[in-house]
Amino acid sequence: MTKKRLRFKYKNLTMSLLFVVGGIILLIPVINEVLTTIELNKTLTEVRAQLSALEEENQVLQDQVNKLNDEDYIISYARGVYMLSKDGEKIYSIVDENGD
Repeated sequence: MTKKRLRFKYKNLTMSLLFVVGGIILLIPVINEVLTTIELNKTLTEVRAQLSALEEENQVLQDQVNKLNDEDYIISYARGVYMLSKDGEKIYSIVDENGD
């Protein structure tokens, strides 16, 4: 091979390497963005699951608020849990002989 042809071959090889290195350098931010997107999607899935759980809990609490705004429920609850009575009523407590 002649010097001119050898120099041309090395020049082409050098340019090819520069293009490959430049392409890799340009791909690094793209790869970082893809990894960040994957991470954010995982976080979004976790947050959506938490939101769903909190919405269910909120519904349960809202149902309790609605019940506590109902006078008949409050009366029934107080009578059952705290053994409150109406005027003239007597409350009897039945004790289990086995101690259960």
